[in-house]
Amino acid sequence: MFLSEAEKGNPLAMYDLGRMCADGLGNEAGVEEAKRWYAEALGGFQSAENHKPWKYTEYRIGKMYAAGLGTEQDYCQAADWLSLSASQKYKYAQYSLGGLYYHGKGVEQNRETAFDQYTRAADQHFPYASFELGKMLRDGVGCEKSSAETNRRFKEAFLGFTDLEKQSHDDKLQYRIGWMLANGIGTEKNVTQAKVYLERSAGVGNPFACFLLAKLILSEETPSQEDIEKSLQYLRQAVEADNPYAAYFLGKLYQEGRHVPQSIAEAVRLYKIAAAQDNEYAAYRLGKLYLGGEGILKDVEAALHWMNFAADKKNQYAEYALGVLYLKGEDVSKDIGKAIEFLKRAAVQGNQFAQYRLGKVYLAGEDVPKNIEAALRYLNAAAEQGNQYAQYTLGKLYLMGKAVLRDKETAARWFTMSAAQGNVYAQFFLDHMDQFKDPSVSLSVTRLLHHMSRVFSDRTPPIRPPGLRIDRKRQLKLEQKKRAAGHARGDHEAEMTQTMTHY
Repeated sequence: MFLSEAEKGNPLAMYDLGRMCADGLGNEAGVEEAKRWYAEALGGFQSAENHKPWKYTEYRIGKMYAAGLGTEQDYCQAADWLSLSASQKYKYAQYSLGGLYYHGKGVEQNRETAFDQYTRAADQHFPYASFELGKMLRDGVGCEKSSAETNRRFKEAFLGFTDLEKQSHDDKLQYRIGWMLANGIGTEKNVTQAKVYLERSAGVGNPFACFLLAKLILSEETPSQEDIEKSLQYLRQAVEADNPYAAYFLGKLYQEGRHVPQSIAEAVRLYKIAAAQDNEYAAYRLGKLYLGGEGILKDVEAALHWMNFAADKKNQYAEYALGVLYLKGEDVSKDIGKAIEFLKRAAVQGNQFAQYRLGKVYLAGEDVPKNIEAALRYLNAAAEQGNQYAQYTLGKLYLMGKAVLRDKETAARWFTMSAAQGNVYAQFFLDHMDQFKDPSVSLSVTRLLHHMSRVFSDRTPPIRPPGLRIDRKRQLKLEQKKRAAGHARGDHEAEMTQTMTHY
């Protein structure tokens, strides 16, 4: 039927034949054949437009230029054609034009204009535009944040998607609806109902639905063995369909030995599949595996390759890891310039560990010129995010009053926040704040730190100076926490590394 219509010069039939050839639907997949049909379709739309201008043909031409179908991809041409159609209030063109402005493709990036175009489309009951508006209103992109408007637009989108799905039973819509139900976006959260839609979508091979459905099942407290096997099958199906998220997720399962026998080799294989599709987290994990050499041959060169790959995509964890590598100079030659660069890149993205490291580096003034202003800025940034080590360091600074004006109240505040997270050193200072009086604060701190090191060194009760006593139960508790931490005083790298392993 399509061939018959195409031979009569119907550009819609030509386009569908191009899509069928590209997807291998009802025909052997043939890239060249698809290109031929797409080119003829584009020519047909342009011929129709020349004969009688119409917002629909203008929209179709614009979409083909945007996707590079039947022609070279040209976002400028796409923007021109879509603008022409959108000016006639064609909601599909308004939505597509909004996307170009949002991403700055073919036009100067302008999120406000994107918001305006999405609004025009959404107000004509186009749920895809409503969904984009919901995200922008939630994040305050191109508009003011508005919880009420966010909920209204997401609800609009959900109702619109469900109406469209009833008519088309489209697997992409089923996935969208399932995702919204699973996350409680635009509707009440309902995982059971989400699974119904996702199973329909996954049943026809939608890789995103396969991935999300598997994640939902495996996140349950006690999934049955049958459900686990089904989830693993869905994940493998999604991996075969080149879904990078599924490859990354399945790789983590193999690395950690969850629901599958632990296999670092299989984890590496899957991470490489995901990384080849620009998954930065997979690249970061590859870097960590090659650097650690656990279950795989240690390969610093490969580790650096994958870490840099992830860092180039602004992965803050890779940036932090590289910064620490070059700062320590253990597996690579020490390079303070690179260390500071990577740590700053991570810190800008809000990485509290990078902020803490930078604060310590500038405070010490050993590898870089001492800079108290920069040190305080980074330490405060980390401490405000709840970094107990930065809080503890600030507490000591304000208590001693060397780099900053002495302020016992501020010191106590930072020590309290750090101690609340289990920092035994901060708690120890809090318990003995009254001992630090001018003019011998520095000497008192030195004595206390010396005393603490003896308390934590072994099980033998230390010789206590007059006025500085700690009961036996408290001492044992401190010793247990120290041994559990597994590192010397001031060395918090082990805990930081553990904190980041879930990424």
